[in-house]
Amino acid sequence: MARKGINSTHSVYYGRGRKKGRRLLILLLVLLITAGVLAGGYFYLQEHIVYTADGFYFDFPFLSGKEPTTPEDVPLVVDDGSEKEEEGNKDPEDKDEEETPPESAPTVTAMEGDLSRIGDANYRSQLMNQAWNAGCGALVFTVKEEGGRVGIPTDSAIAQQAGSAQPYDGVAEGLTELKEAGFSLTARLSVCRDNIVPRALRDNALRTQSGAVWMDYDNITWLAPSSPQTGEYIGQLLTSCQSLGFDGVILSDLGYPPRGKTDLIVTDKDADKQALTTQLLQQLQQAAGEMTVTVALGDTAAQSLTDAMTGQNPMQLREYCDALLVNAQSETDAFVQNLITQVEDGSSCRIALALPEGSALPQGRSCYLG
Repeated sequence: MARKGINSTHSVYYGRGRKKGRRLLILLLVLLITAGVLAGGYFYLQEHIVYTADGFYFDFPFLSGKEPTTPEDVPLVVDDGSEKEEEGNKDPEDKDEEETPPESAPTVTAMEGDLSRIGDANYRSQLMNQAWNAGCGALVFTVKEEGGRVGIPTDSAIAQQAGSAQPYDGVAEGLTELKEAGFSLTARLSVCRDNIVPRALRDNALRTQSGAVWMDYDNITWLAPSSPQTGEYIGQLLTSCQSLGFDGVILSDLGYPPRGKTDLIVTDKDADKQALTTQLLQQLQQAAGEMTVTVALGDTAAQSLTDAMTGQNPMQLREYCDALLVNAQSETDAFVQNLITQVEDGSSCRIALALPEGSALPQGRSCYLG
Protein backbone atom coordinates (compact mmCIF):
# COMPACT_ATOMS: atom_id res chain seq x y z
CA MET A 1 0.00 0.00 0.00
CA ALA A 2 1.39 3.37 -0.92
CA ARG A 3 1.47 6.19 1.55
CA LYS A 4 2.41 9.78 1.29
CA GLY A 5 5.38 10.91 3.25
CA ILE A 6 5.35 13.94 5.45
CA ASN A 7 6.03 17.14 3.59
CA SER A 8 6.25 15.14 0.43
CA THR A 9 4.13 14.94 -2.60
CA HIS A 10 5.53 11.49 -3.49
CA SER A 11 4.12 8.19 -2.39
CA VAL A 12 6.46 5.76 -0.38
CA TYR A 13 6.09 1.91 -0.34
CA TYR A 14 7.49 0.10 2.77
CA GLY A 15 6.54 -3.41 1.68
CA ARG A 16 6.60 -6.60 3.92
CA GLY A 17 10.43 -6.81 4.56
CA ARG A 18 10.39 -5.69 8.19
CA LYS A 19 7.91 -8.30 9.37
CA LYS A 20 9.76 -11.08 7.56
CA GLY A 21 13.17 -10.17 9.08
CA ARG A 22 11.70 -10.05 12.59
CA ARG A 23 10.29 -13.54 12.19
CA LEU A 24 13.63 -14.95 11.03
CA LEU A 25 15.38 -13.45 14.06
CA ILE A 26 12.85 -14.99 16.44
CA LEU A 27 13.21 -18.38 14.74
CA LEU A 28 17.01 -18.23 15.02
CA LEU A 29 16.81 -17.46 18.75
CA VAL A 30 14.43 -20.36 19.29
CA LEU A 31 16.79 -22.71 17.46
CA LEU A 32 19.78 -21.57 19.52
CA ILE A 33 17.90 -22.00 22.80
CA THR A 34 16.68 -25.43 21.73
CA ALA A 35 20.21 -26.51 20.75
CA GLY A 36 21.53 -25.35 24.12
CA VAL A 37 18.85 -27.26 25.98
CA LEU A 38 19.52 -30.40 23.95
CA ALA A 39 23.28 -30.15 24.48
CA GLY A 40 22.88 -29.67 28.21
CA GLY A 41 20.43 -32.53 28.36
CA TYR A 42 22.79 -34.75 26.43
CA PHE A 43 25.66 -34.23 28.86
CA TYR A 44 23.33 -34.56 31.83
CA LEU A 45 21.83 -37.80 30.56
CA GLN A 46 25.30 -39.24 29.97
CA GLU A 47 25.86 -39.20 33.73
CA HIS A 48 22.78 -41.36 34.32
CA ILE A 49 22.78 -43.77 31.39
CA VAL A 50 23.35 -47.44 32.35
CA TYR A 51 24.32 -50.02 29.73
CA THR A 52 23.22 -53.64 30.09
CA ALA A 53 23.28 -56.78 27.96
CA ASP A 54 19.70 -55.95 26.84
CA GLY A 55 20.41 -52.35 25.91
CA PHE A 56 20.47 -49.30 28.17
CA TYR A 57 18.29 -47.34 30.54
CA PHE A 58 18.40 -44.09 32.53
CA ASP A 59 18.95 -44.10 36.28
CA PHE A 60 17.89 -40.82 37.92
CA PRO A 61 18.69 -40.64 41.67
CA PHE A 62 15.91 -38.13 42.37
CA LEU A 63 13.36 -40.61 41.00
CA SER A 64 14.74 -43.66 42.85
CA GLY A 65 15.33 -41.86 46.14
CA LYS A 66 19.10 -42.54 46.09
CA GLU A 67 21.68 -39.99 47.12
CA PRO A 68 24.07 -39.05 44.31
CA THR A 69 27.52 -40.54 44.83
CA THR A 70 30.92 -39.88 43.39
CA PRO A 71 32.17 -42.75 41.20
CA GLU A 72 34.71 -44.84 43.11
CA ASP A 73 37.08 -45.13 40.18
CA VAL A 74 37.43 -41.35 39.92
CA PRO A 75 38.32 -40.16 43.41
CA LEU A 76 38.15 -36.50 44.19
CA VAL A 77 41.43 -35.00 45.34
CA VAL A 78 41.54 -31.61 46.94
CA ASP A 79 45.02 -30.09 47.08
CA ASP A 80 45.01 -27.61 49.90
CA GLY A 81 48.81 -27.47 50.10
CA SER A 82 48.92 -29.52 53.31
CA GLU A 83 51.09 -32.25 51.73
CA LYS A 84 53.68 -29.74 50.59
CA GLU A 85 53.64 -28.08 53.98
CA GLU A 86 54.04 -31.45 55.71
CA GLU A 87 56.89 -32.39 53.37
CA GLY A 88 58.62 -29.11 54.12
CA ASN A 89 58.39 -29.76 57.86
CA LYS A 90 59.96 -33.24 57.61
CA ASP A 91 63.28 -33.91 59.27
CA PRO A 92 66.08 -33.75 56.65
CA GLU A 93 67.40 -37.09 57.90
CA ASP A 94 64.01 -38.72 57.28
CA LYS A 95 64.01 -37.20 53.82
CA ASP A 96 67.40 -38.72 53.05
CA GLU A 97 66.17 -42.12 54.20
CA GLU A 98 63.23 -41.94 51.82
CA GLU A 99 65.40 -40.89 48.89
CA THR A 100 68.00 -43.62 49.42
CA PRO A 101 68.17 -45.59 46.15
CA PRO A 102 67.73 -49.37 46.24
CA GLU A 103 70.84 -51.47 46.57
CA SER A 104 72.46 -52.10 43.23
CA ALA A 105 72.99 -55.61 41.93
CA PRO A 106 76.33 -57.14 42.87
CA THR A 107 79.04 -56.69 40.27
CA VAL A 108 80.79 -59.45 38.40
CA THR A 109 84.08 -60.25 40.09
CA ALA A 110 85.87 -61.69 37.08
CA MET A 111 85.24 -62.25 33.40
CA GLU A 112 87.05 -64.64 31.08
CA GLY A 113 89.16 -63.21 28.27
CA ASP A 114 90.77 -64.88 25.26
CA LEU A 115 94.56 -64.68 25.51
CA SER A 116 95.00 -65.68 21.87
CA ARG A 117 93.20 -62.49 20.76
CA ILE A 118 94.63 -60.07 23.26
CA GLY A 119 97.06 -58.64 20.70
CA ASP A 120 94.10 -57.41 18.63
CA ALA A 121 93.25 -53.81 19.55
CA ASN A 122 89.65 -54.23 18.40
CA TYR A 123 89.21 -57.28 20.62
CA ARG A 124 90.71 -55.49 23.62
CA SER A 125 88.34 -52.58 23.11
CA GLN A 126 85.39 -54.94 22.85
CA LEU A 127 86.49 -56.87 25.95
CA MET A 128 86.95 -53.71 28.01
CA ASN A 129 83.54 -52.35 27.03
CA GLN A 130 81.91 -55.66 27.85
CA ALA A 131 83.61 -55.74 31.24
CA TRP A 132 82.71 -52.13 32.04
CA ASN A 133 79.09 -52.69 31.06
CA ALA A 134 78.97 -55.68 33.41
CA GLY A 135 80.56 -53.68 36.23
CA CYS A 136 83.55 -56.01 36.14
CA GLY A 137 87.02 -54.91 37.18
CA ALA A 138 88.86 -58.23 36.84
CA LEU A 139 89.79 -60.32 33.80
CA VAL A 140 90.97 -63.94 33.71
CA PHE A 141 93.26 -65.34 31.01
CA THR A 142 94.38 -68.95 30.59
CA VAL A 143 98.15 -68.71 30.24
CA LYS A 144 98.88 -72.44 30.45
CA GLU A 145 96.34 -74.55 28.64
CA GLU A 146 95.33 -78.14 29.38
CA GLY A 147 97.10 -79.10 26.18
CA GLY A 148 100.34 -77.73 27.65
CA ARG A 149 100.79 -74.60 25.54
CA VAL A 150 102.13 -71.59 27.42
CA GLY A 151 100.66 -68.52 25.74
CA ILE A 152 102.74 -65.83 27.47
CA PRO A 153 106.40 -64.85 27.04
CA THR A 154 108.45 -66.76 29.62
CA ASP A 155 112.06 -67.32 30.60
CA SER A 156 111.26 -70.79 31.92
CA ALA A 157 114.13 -73.12 31.05
CA ILE A 158 111.84 -76.15 31.24
CA ALA A 159 109.33 -74.53 28.88
CA GLN A 160 112.11 -73.81 26.41
CA GLN A 161 113.48 -77.34 26.69
CA ALA A 162 110.09 -79.04 26.26
CA GLY A 163 108.87 -76.66 23.57
CA SER A 164 105.74 -75.57 25.46
CA ALA A 165 106.57 -71.85 25.29
CA GLN A 166 104.40 -70.66 22.40
CA PRO A 167 103.38 -67.08 23.26
CA TYR A 168 100.58 -65.43 21.34
CA ASP A 169 101.30 -62.23 19.43
CA GLY A 170 101.01 -58.96 21.31
CA VAL A 171 100.36 -60.53 24.72
CA ALA A 172 102.69 -58.27 26.72
CA GLU A 173 101.40 -55.09 25.06
CA GLY A 174 97.78 -56.15 25.42
CA LEU A 175 98.14 -56.96 29.12
CA THR A 176 99.87 -53.63 29.71
CA GLU A 177 96.99 -51.75 28.09
CA LEU A 178 94.43 -53.60 30.21
CA LYS A 179 96.39 -52.82 33.37
CA GLU A 180 96.60 -49.15 32.42
CA ALA A 181 92.83 -49.17 31.90
CA GLY A 182 92.46 -50.19 35.55
CA PHE A 183 91.70 -53.90 35.25
CA SER A 184 92.95 -56.51 37.69
CA LEU A 185 94.45 -59.50 35.86
CA THR A 186 94.29 -63.15 36.90
CA ALA A 187 96.22 -65.97 35.21
CA ARG A 188 94.77 -69.46 34.98
CA LEU A 189 97.19 -72.38 34.77
CA SER A 190 96.47 -76.06 34.31
CA VAL A 191 99.06 -77.37 36.77
CA CYS A 192 99.37 -81.11 36.20
CA ARG A 193 97.28 -81.75 33.10
CA ASP A 194 99.74 -81.12 30.30
CA ASN A 195 100.17 -82.71 26.89
CA ILE A 196 103.65 -81.36 26.10
CA VAL A 197 106.08 -81.50 29.03
CA PRO A 198 105.22 -85.07 30.20
CA ARG A 199 105.88 -86.34 26.69
CA ALA A 200 109.14 -84.40 26.35
CA LEU A 201 110.38 -85.06 29.89
CA ARG A 202 108.97 -88.50 30.62
CA ASP A 203 110.52 -88.81 34.07
CA ASN A 204 108.09 -86.14 35.28
CA ALA A 205 104.98 -87.87 33.91
CA LEU A 206 102.47 -90.24 35.46
CA ARG A 207 103.51 -93.66 34.15
CA THR A 208 102.02 -97.12 33.74
CA GLN A 209 103.57 -100.46 34.75
CA SER A 210 105.21 -100.79 31.33
CA GLY A 211 106.85 -97.38 31.66
CA ALA A 212 104.54 -95.76 29.13
CA VAL A 213 103.21 -92.28 29.78
CA TRP A 214 99.65 -92.54 31.07
CA MET A 215 96.89 -90.66 29.20
CA ASP A 216 93.35 -89.75 30.21
CA TYR A 217 90.21 -90.22 28.11
CA ASP A 218 91.15 -87.17 26.00
CA ASN A 219 94.63 -88.63 25.33
CA ILE A 220 96.19 -85.91 27.48
CA THR A 221 99.14 -86.71 29.72
CA TRP A 222 99.70 -85.56 33.31
CA LEU A 223 102.67 -84.29 35.30
CA ALA A 224 103.35 -86.13 38.55
CA PRO A 225 102.74 -83.90 41.61
CA SER A 226 105.60 -85.72 43.35
CA SER A 227 108.16 -84.78 40.69
CA PRO A 228 110.46 -81.92 41.80
CA GLN A 229 110.43 -80.52 38.26
CA THR A 230 106.64 -80.17 38.31
CA GLY A 231 106.78 -77.57 41.06
CA GLU A 232 109.86 -75.98 39.51
CA TYR A 233 108.22 -75.69 36.10
CA ILE A 234 104.94 -74.19 37.29
CA GLY A 235 106.88 -71.94 39.66
CA GLN A 236 108.87 -70.53 36.73
CA LEU A 237 105.63 -69.78 34.89
CA LEU A 238 104.23 -68.02 37.96
CA THR A 239 107.29 -65.80 38.03
CA SER A 240 106.63 -64.89 34.39
CA CYS A 241 103.00 -64.10 35.23
CA GLN A 242 104.05 -61.73 37.97
CA SER A 243 106.51 -59.93 35.69
CA LEU A 244 103.69 -59.39 33.16
CA GLY A 245 101.54 -57.64 35.75
CA PHE A 246 99.14 -60.38 36.82
CA ASP A 247 97.62 -59.79 40.24
CA GLY A 248 96.47 -63.34 40.94
CA VAL A 249 96.51 -66.93 39.70
CA ILE A 250 93.97 -69.74 39.50
CA LEU A 251 95.54 -73.19 39.72
CA SER A 252 93.36 -75.80 38.03
CA ASP A 253 94.05 -79.54 37.65
CA LEU A 254 96.11 -79.48 40.83
CA GLY A 255 96.83 -83.06 41.88
CA TYR A 256 96.04 -86.36 40.20
CA PRO A 257 93.54 -87.15 37.42
CA PRO A 258 89.94 -87.72 38.54
CA ARG A 259 88.88 -89.72 35.48
CA GLY A 260 90.20 -92.33 33.13
CA LYS A 261 91.79 -95.72 33.76
CA THR A 262 93.60 -94.42 36.81
CA ASP A 263 94.13 -97.96 38.12
CA LEU A 264 96.86 -98.33 35.47
CA ILE A 265 98.94 -95.54 37.03
CA VAL A 266 101.85 -96.84 39.11
CA THR A 267 103.46 -93.47 39.84
CA ASP A 268 102.76 -92.53 43.49
CA LYS A 269 100.36 -95.48 43.68
CA ASP A 270 101.02 -96.16 47.36
CA ALA A 271 101.93 -92.60 48.33
CA ASP A 272 99.88 -90.14 50.36
CA LYS A 273 98.40 -88.22 47.44
CA GLN A 274 96.79 -85.59 49.62
CA ALA A 275 100.10 -84.80 51.30
CA LEU A 276 101.93 -84.62 47.94
CA THR A 277 99.28 -82.35 46.43
CA THR A 278 99.37 -80.04 49.45
CA GLN A 279 103.18 -79.91 49.33
CA LEU A 280 103.05 -78.94 45.65
CA LEU A 281 100.62 -76.12 46.45
CA GLN A 282 102.89 -74.89 49.24
CA GLN A 283 105.77 -74.70 46.77
CA LEU A 284 103.65 -72.81 44.23
CA GLN A 285 102.40 -70.35 46.83
CA GLN A 286 105.99 -69.36 47.56
CA ALA A 287 106.69 -68.92 43.84
CA ALA A 288 103.58 -66.76 43.38
CA GLY A 289 105.08 -63.94 45.42
CA GLU A 290 102.62 -61.06 45.84
CA MET A 291 99.96 -62.62 43.61
CA THR A 292 96.84 -64.08 45.21
CA VAL A 293 96.51 -67.84 44.84
CA THR A 294 93.19 -69.57 44.11
CA VAL A 295 92.86 -73.35 43.76
CA ALA A 296 90.10 -74.79 41.59
CA LEU A 297 88.59 -77.73 43.47
CA GLY A 298 87.26 -80.83 41.78
CA ASP A 299 83.59 -81.65 42.31
CA THR A 300 84.27 -84.57 44.66
CA ALA A 301 86.60 -82.57 46.90
CA ALA A 302 84.12 -79.68 47.00
CA GLN A 303 81.15 -81.84 47.91
CA SER A 304 82.83 -84.39 50.18
CA LEU A 305 85.61 -82.23 51.67
CA THR A 306 88.15 -84.82 50.51
CA ASP A 307 89.12 -86.69 47.36
CA ALA A 308 91.53 -89.59 47.69
CA MET A 309 91.78 -89.99 43.91
CA THR A 310 92.90 -86.44 43.07
CA GLY A 311 94.67 -85.81 46.37
CA GLN A 312 92.66 -82.65 47.05
CA ASN A 313 91.70 -81.99 50.66
CA PRO A 314 90.16 -78.52 51.14
CA MET A 315 91.00 -78.45 54.84
CA GLN A 316 94.69 -78.92 54.02
CA LEU A 317 94.80 -76.79 50.87
CA ARG A 318 93.25 -73.78 52.62
CA GLU A 319 96.48 -73.26 54.55
CA TYR A 320 98.39 -72.33 51.38
CA CYS A 321 95.95 -70.35 49.25
CA ASP A 322 93.72 -67.30 49.41
CA ALA A 323 90.62 -68.95 47.94
CA LEU A 324 89.16 -72.26 46.84
CA LEU A 325 87.14 -72.07 43.64
CA VAL A 326 84.13 -74.39 43.22
CA ASN A 327 81.65 -74.97 40.41
CA ALA A 328 78.15 -74.15 41.61
CA GLN A 329 74.72 -73.01 40.48
CA SER A 330 74.38 -70.52 43.33
CA GLU A 331 75.72 -69.67 46.76
CA THR A 332 72.70 -71.36 48.33
CA ASP A 333 73.72 -74.84 47.14
CA ALA A 334 73.89 -77.11 50.19
CA PHE A 335 77.44 -78.28 49.52
CA VAL A 336 78.59 -74.67 49.05
CA GLN A 337 77.14 -73.66 52.41
CA ASN A 338 78.82 -76.63 54.07
CA LEU A 339 82.12 -75.82 52.39
CA ILE A 340 81.92 -72.19 53.50
CA THR A 341 81.24 -73.24 57.08
CA GLN A 342 84.06 -75.76 57.20
CA VAL A 343 86.78 -73.96 55.25
CA GLU A 344 86.29 -70.34 56.29
CA ASP A 345 85.99 -71.07 60.00
CA GLY A 346 89.27 -70.00 61.58
CA SER A 347 90.96 -69.43 58.22
CA SER A 348 91.65 -66.48 55.93
CA CYS A 349 90.89 -68.70 52.93
CA ARG A 350 87.61 -67.87 51.20
CA ILE A 351 85.28 -69.88 48.97
CA ALA A 352 84.95 -68.43 45.47
CA LEU A 353 82.23 -69.47 43.03
CA ALA A 354 82.42 -70.39 39.35
CA LEU A 355 78.88 -69.66 38.17
CA PRO A 356 77.06 -70.05 34.86
CA GLU A 357 76.45 -66.86 32.91
CA GLY A 358 73.25 -65.12 33.96
CA SER A 359 73.41 -66.41 37.53
CA ALA A 360 72.42 -64.28 40.50
CA LEU A 361 75.66 -63.08 42.03
CA PRO A 362 76.04 -63.03 45.81
CA GLN A 363 77.45 -59.93 47.42
CA GLY A 364 80.80 -60.01 49.16
CA ARG A 365 82.04 -63.19 47.47
CA SER A 366 84.40 -63.62 44.53
CA CYS A 367 82.63 -64.97 41.46
CA TYR A 368 83.85 -66.09 38.06
CA LEU A 369 81.41 -66.26 35.17
CA GLY A 370 81.83 -68.72 32.36
